[in-house]
Amino acid sequence: MSKKVSAKIFSAIMVTALAVSANVSGYMGGFDDDRAHVNLNVGSKMISPGDKFGTDVKDMKSQTQFGLDFDYKLDVLPFNIAAGYFASSSEKGIATLSLSEIRLGARKYQDFDAFSIYYGGGLSSVTAKLELDHTLTKLSETASTLGFYGEVGGLYNVTEAIYVGANLTYTSATVEFEKVSTSTKKEKMDVGGAQIGLVVGYAF
Repeated sequence: MSKKVSAKIFSAIMVTALAVSANVSGYMGGFDDDRAHVNLNVGSKMISPGDKFGTDVKDMKSQTQFGLDFDYKLDVLPFNIAAGYFASSSEKGIATLSLSEIRLGARKYQDFDAFSIYYGGGLSSVTAKLELDHTLTKLSETASTLGFYGEVGGLYNVTEAIYVGANLTYTSATVEFEKVSTSTKKEKMDVGGAQIGLVVGYAF
């Protein structure tokens, strides 16, 4: 099953969950941020890799992104510690760009009965792999960097433990490639960007 088909199926499931939750009474006890939360994410990441790596790479504008994150509230802290892993990729012509991101930061919840919002940010370790499949040869290079991310999202409690929602994240990160650039020197690629997605989560 292709990544695009998988993304469409998973997105349909999450949208259905949102629609169902809008037609039930929902859990009205509020959102408990003094618990652990596990979130499954699917969405789209906007990218702008630049013009230093060929036309196919330059024309890449977005990627389907999947992610899994976790947060936990320690009694001594006024916020939750959050960590997550996110992956995305896109293909255009002879080029394939794959991105993976590990996040570690802080997250704060605000409760409004069955609804809640959250916001946060922290450090992001981003790894980028660019492959160029030329007719006679195939070039591949991997680079990593440390950047930053910020996030905001909204959640709706379907039950005491299960919730659905949406989020918006922005990552700031830049890597350097040498072998796959169109010049003879190292060139920078912006591997950050805005990400918007749907969330299904479980609190325990």
